[in-house]
Amino acid sequence: MIPFDRLLRTVATARVVMPGTIVRLAAGRIALSEEQQVACFQAGANAVFTGEKMLTTECNGWGEDRIMFEKWGYYPMKSFEKPEPKQAPSVAPLDQAETVAPVAAST
Repeated sequence: MIPFDRLLRTVATARVVMPGTIVRLAAGRIALSEEQQVACFQAGANAVFTGEKMLTTECNGWGEDRIMFEKWGYYPMKSFEKPEPKQAPSVAPLDQAETVAPVAAST
């Protein structure tokens, strides 16, 4: 298994490079803690494979996922629903940088 920080950077990079795509957490997700899964969603993941089994790999069950989603304020996507890509904040010119408050972007 890869280190969690590498997984998180990969998810975040995928979101930045492909803002309109679905970034799924899949096989092996059961090895992540709830907090680590939520960190992946905050970094840019926006979908999961759920169910008792995925091919030959154990996977989180829908009941567990539903509880986690409700707890953290997430909701399941409907079939064929595509998430709206978030617009990156514009960058102020250097001469105006000191007058503009910093912006924190979230996904």
